[in-house]
Formats: sequence, C-alpha cells, structure tokens
Amino acid sequence: MTSRPVRTVAILGAGKVGTVLARLAIAAGDPGDVAAVASFVNALGFDPVSAGPLATGARLQPGTEPFGANVPAGELRAMIGRLPEPGLGREVSAARG
Repeated sequence: MTSRPVRTVAILGAGKVGTVLARLAIAAGDPGDVAAVASFVNALGFDPVSAGPLATGARLQPGTEPFGANVPAGELRAMIGRLPEPGLGREVSAARG
C-alpha cells in the first residue's frame, strides 16, 4: 500500500442558535484523494470544502483570510480562491520531480 499526503484544516464557527458549524478544507495532489476524504468527513458530519491541489494547503495557514473564518462553505471557497498561489508547494513538487 502506498500513501499520499492530504491536508485537512478544520474551520469552526458558532452558529446562530449555538450549534457549531464545522467545515473541513481539503487539499491533495490527486482529485480522487480529495473526493475520498470529502466523502469520509461528510460521513462524520462535517462540511467538506475542496481547497484544490496540495500546494493550496498553504492558503489555509494562520494569518490567511480563511483561517478561522466563520462563513458558509461557499464563502470559504471564495476566500481560498482569492488568495495568491503559494510558491512553496510548487518548489517542493519540482524538487520531488
């Protein structure tokens, strides 16, 4: 069995009636891996949000707009899309060949 990295980041926020809204942003190098993890976290009751390729996981770091945002999944996707492309992920991918 081989393993492939997948990054998930929990985005938690309080709902209007005290419920917790939990979204998991998922970044992976293979779209099939994103789909598999999204299905799993959905089954656990979380709202999966695809963040795209693994390199986009850098867009979810502390200090970025999406980190800790208490917004619906659609707005979280928009936040992720507004951030510039991270350079480190491309450098690591290039180094790995």
